[in-house]
Amino acid sequence: MTSTRTSDGRRASHRPTSRAVGDSRDTSSEVVNPFDSMSRKELIEHLEATRARLSSNLDLVEDKLNVPKQMGIASRRLRRQIRVMRKENPLGLAAAVAGTVVAVGVVGYLVVRITSRRMW
Repeated sequence: MTSTRTSDGRRASHRPTSRAVGDSRDTSSEVVNPFDSMSRKELIEHLEATRARLSSNLDLVEDKLNVPKQMGIASRRLRRQIRVMRKENPLGLAAAVAGTVVAVGVVGYLVVRITSRRMW
């Protein structure tokens, strides 16, 4: 990143950009700072809007990274789905519960069997 001075002596920084082959435009011209043309009131409004967006984004990230909160949301969603399934398809719910019990039982049996073989 290079730093240059504007015509009124203030520093303006810019990043060099890549140019297409054969582009003969002069890139050493003065860098224009978009904030130079804004009034103090406009700068303050821009800053407040930027702070509000940053705050909103940080709140969203915090919510996504809050594992206990996400687990609570997931458990409420699962309970709601079970209630709906109980009303609309009780036989399907019974089959899902039975399948889950069988799967947990098989996994438990295999864990016990594998660990007991390794111990002897």
